[in-house]
Amino acid sequence: PILKWLLSIPNQYLHMGDYDFAGINIYLQEYKRHLNDRASFFIPENIGQLVEKYGNRKLYDKQQLNASAITENSLQQLIAIIHKHKKGLEQEALLIDE
Repeated sequence: PILKWLLSIPNQYLHMGDYDFAGINIYLQEYKRHLNDRASFFIPENIGQLVEKYGNRKLYDKQQLNASAITENSLQQLIAIIHKHKKGLEQEALLIDE
């Protein structure tokens, strides 16, 4: 239902999901592929520090992503950060770090 509503309005869509491969897949498959340039993934400026401090190695170890077709520079940078720290980050961590 939310996708149908998003498709019916002209607004931009800012996705805030988990900062792991599953979260990126959800964004790409459920939103970006339908909304195209109207969709973007929210990535905080300090995402590297957040992943390093609060990230979860299990999220990295059990998830996969085929990143070869990803053209968004910000997502490519996020993927590099996830690989660097070998951790994924759940979005709730943004509420912890004040």
